[in-house]
Amino acid sequence: MHVGLGLTIYTPSGHTVSVPRIARADFGPPVSFTVRMRPGQRAADITAVAPRLACALGVPGLEVTDREAGWVHVVMVDPQGDSGHGNGDDGAFQGGNADTRPSIRELRVA
Repeated sequence: MHVGLGLTIYTPSGHTVSVPRIARADFGPPVSFTVRMRPGQRAADITAVAPRLACALGVPGLEVTDREAGWVHVVMVDPQGDSGHGNGDDGAFQGGNADTRPSIRELRVA
């Protein structure tokens, strides 16, 4: 799914899309990742497309935090509307069985 963070670069041999790179992923809880932005991008660029990016990742929302120049930290917000910071939640699934667990999208790190 295209969310608007990539830049198409045309070359004589074809084209490629330059996108921000995930530098570090923490599978939580909460699930979060640190992103190395493309030159000229800011945290506001990710914040602007956060609803589409959250939809692509299958989560209700994202919290975007600006870090040092060129870096952004993104936290996936859980279905209860909390990122899991400081609430004592150990992230364990409460109730039900494996068939009733919420679906989680795969986050690939290149």
